[in-house]
Amino acid sequence: SMEIDFEDEWVVINVQQTGYYLVNYDEDLLESIVTQLNRNHSVIHFINRFFLFYNYSKLVFHKFAKFSSFLKLFSYLENENDPTVWDKVSSCIFILLQSFKGFWFYEDFKIYIKDSIENAYLNFGYDFEARLTYLACLTGVEECLRDALEEFVSTMDNFDDEAHDNFFCNGLRFANASIYWKTFDIMKKTENYQLKEKLIKGLVCV
Repeated sequence: SMEIDFEDEWVVINVQQTGYYLVNYDEDLLESIVTQLNRNHSVIHFINRFFLFYNYSKLVFHKFAKFSSFLKLFSYLENENDPTVWDKVSSCIFILLQSFKGFWFYEDFKIYIKDSIENAYLNFGYDFEARLTYLACLTGVEECLRDALEEFVSTMDNFDDEAHDNFFCNGLRFANASIYWKTFDIMKKTENYQLKEKLIKGLVCV
């Protein structure tokens, strides 16, 4: 660790991530950075914006930082419109959510991030990035669930066994009983074992 004296209200270390190390800011400095992100996030380079999330997802996972520090970063995300930032941020959130399964705060965390995820989904759409789409449907963003179901139903008679697992999971989250059991029937009858495996994963994830 190191102490830095600076006259400005805030400072970002490792500008544009030129060094191969993580940065764990003290609480006051992180608070100042978050305040600036909420005031005008564009003054902080987009690489540093998404690496703030990368930093803290790693630090939290390895218990070098408080989870509350990571949560502070979400306050500005509703105004984030850079696709590169969201591509990386959604990956960090996805990995953390996978590790949180089974913990008591898993559902609370999904509720906490929903508004930010919803804004990004409405901005970028269903086909933007698989993890963002997965997160949007997982947290219950209705537009995502409708889009996923519509695409799922339109391909039911000719499923692509190369489709991502999330396609089947997302498509079935909003499905009625008729669609669910039709999918179950397709799964039983298909001789394509790759497709069968994907359908089983989709059927059990809802």
